Amino acid sequence: MPNETAQDARQRLEPVLVNSSWAACVKRKQWVSKELCRDVLEAYKVERGVDLRPAMSKHQSEVGELQPMYQYFETAFPKGGVEQPNAPPCPD
Repeated sequence: MPNETAQDARQRLEPVLVNSSWAACVKRKQWVSKELCRDVLEAYKVERGVDLRPAMSKHQSEVGELQPMYQYFETAFPKGGVEQPNAPPCPD
């Protein structure tokens, strides 16, 4: 989003990336490495905005293996970031 600060991005993404059933599932299944999480969180500390390209590039092979996580996200959030009341359970 143009002119979005890191703080704005955090507030916008927190309901999805921290407080949702999807976030709980990602944590439980440990789909994302601590290193990738750390690098993504570091990107949010930059006040000029959020650029995830360096983190995604650095962890390209891991990101490429996260298809099940992305598929679950698309199912749980079919309206782009709005968790549905009938969201599917975390896959086994």
